[in-house]
Amino acid sequence: MADGNWTAAAAPAEEGPVAPAWAVWAFAGPVGGLGALLAAWLAGSAWRHGRCSQGRAQLLLLAQLAVADAAALLAVAPAELLVLAARGAWPLSEAWCAAFVGGEALLGAAAAYLVTCVCAHALLGPAADNSVGALPAAAAWLLAASLAAPLAWQARAVAPRPGLLACSLQPPQELAQLLVGVVRVALPALLLLACSLAAGVRLFSLRRGRQRQGAGEDDAEGESAATAARLRLALVLAMAQLALGLARPALAAARALLATPAALAPAAAFSAPPLAAGPQPLATLALAMLHHTLPALRPLLCCAASQHVRDALTCGCRAKARRVCRPLQS
Repeated sequence: MADGNWTAAAAPAEEGPVAPAWAVWAFAGPVGGLGALLAAWLAGSAWRHGRCSQGRAQLLLLAQLAVADAAALLAVAPAELLVLAARGAWPLSEAWCAAFVGGEALLGAAAAYLVTCVCAHALLGPAADNSVGALPAAAAWLLAASLAAPLAWQARAVAPRPGLLACSLQPPQELAQLLVGVVRVALPALLLLACSLAAGVRLFSLRRGRQRQGAGEDDAEGESAATAARLRLALVLAMAQLALGLARPALAAARALLATPAALAPAAAFSAPPLAAGPQPLATLALAMLHHTLPALRPLLCCAASQHVRDALTCGCRAKARRVCRPLQS
């Protein structure tokens, strides 16, 4: 593979699928479909009310995060799960291979960085409400694009053996592995860990401060309650991203750096991350399913952790019923 010989003579013998296609669709259909609907609902409500309400910066960041989640659930998750279930067999053309690799990297990295932006906005407090968060959101998408563009350029549909087409990265792959390890794993993990720690410390200090407050400080108490609500939402999203969103790219980067082609499953030596199934393809498929559960659950996590988000969603329902919505408050 290092010398560019895509039709290696030692390609492994053909094996059966890891899981039938109907089992993949039984998971991807309900989870992806319902998750995409929830994410689209959150995106529309947050964008509409984020332009004219208090806390608009947070809502507009959540709207972009929901758009990335909906696109990943509809376009990336089914394709990835079907390929992993078929042990790396790519059913489409080379152009779709490049689109998949670039799109998966763009949406996955953008989600991680947008969660970081939500956390940073919460740490800034009420002063951030005067901003729409355009600069941090643009930085998040640019960082994600800096990873997606070279990966999409390197993506190729190749034939490791007759009758098998795999979506692969053209060698040399060292730059791609370095980009995935730094831009997709290390940098967002460090930022999210720092934000989570800072949000936890800030929440603790706010709780201690409210316990010490006396009478006649209603305004200060209301401001601290709004800040605490933003911090809770940011902490929930950051911890979920660390637990479910970064585990698979971290394992894929480690496998790419440590594994040898002889140790990989059929076609995995030729498959682009995250399509390489590795020595335990069923475990990789299960991890991918868990990974794609996060964007489906994220709208529910937002609603559970933030009254502000619930107000935006219910206000959207009342607006559709032609009723007047009260101004949203954080």
